[in-house]
Amino acid sequence: MNRIKKGLLGLLLIIVFFFALIGALDNSSTVSLIFLEYATPEWPIAWWVLIAFILGTIFGYLMSLGRNVRSQVAGLKTRRELSRSNAELEKLQDSSDASAVSD
Repeated sequence: MNRIKKGLLGLLLIIVFFFALIGALDNSSTVSLIFLEYATPEWPIAWWVLIAFILGTIFGYLMSLGRNVRSQVAGLKTRRELSRSNAELEKLQDSSDASAVSD
């Protein structure tokens, strides 16, 4: 089953690559982006799209980084609390076993 999934994923990636390649070849005309008074160098449209994709990916990763760190810290606190609770439970069970044996 894993082989089929990997094969389908590989096929999907090849199809996406060819669509991206066709899109890049069709959009090879150069443009200059203008922000207020500043004009960027003239690059093909495909490069601008690629740069926007890369910057969006990096920005999205950085935005999720804080949430991931917080959830890992919360998980560590929960594990610590669980181990303390388990230790306390074992103590209570041992003390109740000892009192039951002495009776």
